[in-house]
Amino acid sequence: MQGLYKKIYKVLIALWIRLHERKWKYNNKRIKYIHLKNKSTTLCVIFAGFPELGKKPVYYNYLRTLSRLRNMDCLFLLDDMVNIPTGGSYYLGCKGNYWGLKYVPAMISEFQKAGGYQKLITAGSSKGGTCAILYGMLLHADYILAGACQYRIGTYLNCDYHIGSLRELTGENPVSKEAIETLDSILIDAIRNNKHKSKTKIFLHYSNKEHTYKEHIEELIADLKRYEYTLIENVESYTNHGDVGLYFPQYMVNILQNII
Repeated sequence: MQGLYKKIYKVLIALWIRLHERKWKYNNKRIKYIHLKNKSTTLCVIFAGFPELGKKPVYYNYLRTLSRLRNMDCLFLLDDMVNIPTGGSYYLGCKGNYWGLKYVPAMISEFQKAGGYQKLITAGSSKGGTCAILYGMLLHADYILAGACQYRIGTYLNCDYHIGSLRELTGENPVSKEAIETLDSILIDAIRNNKHKSKTKIFLHYSNKEHTYKEHIEELIADLKRYEYTLIENVESYTNHGDVGLYFPQYMVNILQNII
């Protein structure tokens, strides 16, 4: 019976998404989104992580969690620029054309202007956390909430599990060392070149017991401190990277309730 309820719930969620999903289009590019309005002056942009193994990117992360908050507007973005099973582009683009670096900020800025928003928050975990930091930097967000994210995108994707995304994203097979280094530099450059860093407060959730800590987060923290960002750390001790989905949502909600 429980399995039946889960199936019904998934169908209802898919129908709800179909009713509320929209497309932002510009210069033959499009980004799918869901905009939840609560007549707030604060906009929170939520970036998605990777889909489940073998699944295409069709769902929006933390939609149910954040739809309960009534003191801010939410803009959920879908990352299907690399539209393959288990795929994700970090909202960068595909085939070596990283158009997302220009159009994702342009889209969000358009929503900011149209909605008259006075504060901007970016949020997400894992891949979504990386994007929250990246686009939060590019947009000079007031607050960034990131959970268990990756720092060097090319290096992270260069493995058997994510090689499909890496090939689609770069348009190369095999993928060159130069292409991986280009992806690795994207977030590093955004952090280094942000001239408005004093405006942004970063809330970083992670576990120091799972593999992304040594591989990515340790270096990320060092650079954020080196460039004198305001950084608030939330440290857990789970060993499975996937458990960020168990710990980050409530942490995110608590922070949002405090800062809005």
